[in-house]
This record gives sequence, structure tokens and C-alpha cells, in this order.
Amino acid sequence: MWIPAFDTWGFQSHWKVLTLTHSGCPPWKRPWLPGSKRLPGGVTVAGCETWRQAVLKSAKSFNPLIVVPVGLSVATTSPNSVTQTQLTVALKSALTEIKRAGLKPVTLDPMPSFPLASGPLDCLFTRSNSLTSCEVSTSSLGLSKLNTAYAAATRATSVPLTATRSMFCGPSKCPLLVKLGTTNYLVYQDGYHMTHQYSQILGTALGTALAPYLPKN
Repeated sequence: MWIPAFDTWGFQSHWKVLTLTHSGCPPWKRPWLPGSKRLPGGVTVAGCETWRQAVLKSAKSFNPLIVVPVGLSVATTSPNSVTQTQLTVALKSALTEIKRAGLKPVTLDPMPSFPLASGPLDCLFTRSNSLTSCEVSTSSLGLSKLNTAYAAATRATSVPLTATRSMFCGPSKCPLLVKLGTTNYLVYQDGYHMTHQYSQILGTALGTALAPYLPKN
């Protein structure tokens, strides 16, 4: 979901951006899942690990200035859901692997997220005449397991963690619609993904956030 933002930033700043992605595969191992488990993207957990190692090898051959590992962990009520400790250890291991490969990881703090059965998103469909009533207070959006894992893992590995919450929330409200000119742009596609259009809009802000870790172009 950050790809449109990276594309916009790369185009604006004349940086070459290479994206290595696979649906259903985060940049960390998931030992809490059986290797044979088939994921929504059609790949197995073992297949994701094969892909992950191939990506690490490819990234090393590109000799990039920075590597930005982005992944998603959806909170569920399942008894098999990943624990906070498991997620933190997995992310710490992934960042350590990237550094050992001679690469420079820089992370993005995961965007604020809502539950899968999201009341705020349903609100847009049921209160179309009063959209401001669908805004969520910034204080009500706590830190997810993934936010906490990124904070702990980056601290343990001395990897930069780039703040992103201000790209989605103001001091008091996290709007679901952002107005630019005469157009309202939907921020969230679902509780865990921003829309393609809003991601494109964030290109400039993303470039500003990553600038401290890159030479002047």
C-alpha cells in the first residue's frame, strides 16, 4: 500500500525505487505458522520464506542506499494469533538479517489501523450526509501489536523508525476523508490499508521523512 507513495516520491525527486513484494509475505519469518499453511495470496508460509531469502539476495546485488521493509500483521481474535513477543522477535531477526547482508534498513512506523469489522469505515456508508461524524479521535487509536513490535525491534537493532502517524492523524482527529482542492480523498481502503489515491498523495511527505537517511539528490 506504500508503493504509490514511493513511486510518487521517486518520480518527484529522481530517485530510482525498486519494489520487491509478494502478496501475503511480510519481510519477517513466521515460525508460529506451519510451513504448509496456504495464505490468501496463494503462497504457503514455506514459499514466503523462500521468497524472502531470494529478495534479501537480490537487494544485496542492487547495492541500494536504503532498504525499507514493510509488512502487515492483522489483529484477530483467533487463539492462533501471533503474540506480541513473537512478532517483535521476528521483526528484530529480519532487521538483523538485513544489516548482516550489508544493507541499511530504515523502517516506517505502521499506519494507524482499525479492527477488520471496522465501525468507522461502515460509518461512511451509513452516514453519508454527515461524514465528519465518522472521524476518529487521535487519542482513541492506540498502538497495535505491529506498532509496538516495530518500536521494540528498531530500538534493539539501532535501526531508524520513521514516524508516519502525522500523515494520517491530526492533534485531535484521524479523518477518513481528506479534502484537497474540491476533491475528497478516502484515506482507508479497509481497516489496515490506505487507498491507492491517498498513498500517491503521501509521496512528498514520505520523501521528507526519509530525507535524513539519504544523500542530497
